[in-house]
Amino acid sequence: MRTSRSLARVLVGLVALSAVAGAIGATSSWFKPPVPPIIAVIDLEKVVQGLNERGDREKALKDKFTDLQKNLTAKGDKIKDDKSKVELMPVGAARNAAVAALDRLVYE
Repeated sequence: MRTSRSLARVLVGLVALSAVAGAIGATSSWFKPPVPPIIAVIDLEKVVQGLNERGDREKALKDKFTDLQKNLTAKGDKIKDDKSKVELMPVGAARNAAVAALDRLVYE
C-alpha cells in the first residue's frame, strides 16, 4: 500500500510539474516584445524633382501635333491632286461622282 501511495504521489507531482511547466511556457510567449515596424525614409524633394511630367506631356503634345500636321498636309495634297484630275475630266457621270468624292474629302 505504501508503495502505491508513494507512486501516486510521484505521479501527481509529475503531473503538477508538467502543468506548471506548460503554463510557464505559454505565458512566456505573452511577454515577447512586438516585432518592430519597418520604416522607410523618402526624400520627397528628390522624387518631385525627378518627375518631368510637364516635359513629358509637352513632348507628347508636340508629337501629336506633328502627326496631325502630317495627316493634314497629306490630305491637302490629295485634294489638290484630285481637284486637278476632276478639272481635266469630261462632263458626265464619272465627273459628277469624282466631284462628290472630292467634296467628301474636303469636308473631312
